[in-house]
Amino acid sequence: EKAAPEKDKAPTEFQMASVRALPWLRLSSWTQVQAALVECLRALERQESLSEAELPLLRALALPSLEVLPRMAGHRTLQASLAFTTSGLLASSATKLQEAEAGLARSYTDFFQDCGRLMAA
Repeated sequence: EKAAPEKDKAPTEFQMASVRALPWLRLSSWTQVQAALVECLRALERQESLSEAELPLLRALALPSLEVLPRMAGHRTLQASLAFTTSGLLASSATKLQEAEAGLARSYTDFFQDCGRLMAA
């Protein structure tokens, strides 16, 4: 018997926190983004595992946050805080994927490679 499709599952706490954070990214209100990312990180850390449903949300949160960091040189405290929180999202995701099935871990590979390129830049 097949498991119910993921789309039928109730959204996770992380998914709900991410949806609340995304409008702040569009507005480039980085103080609010930082606060919203902290909420996302806490929710993600409380979660047992990751699914395919979290991947687009993680991409939508982490990549813009990493892209803006070099341009925040005049706001060192916010820059450091945003970098720390975004790194926490990546680390928490990677930790949860260590015990995930191989297919799910492979689907996150491009995301981590994209993050790595932005962090190296």
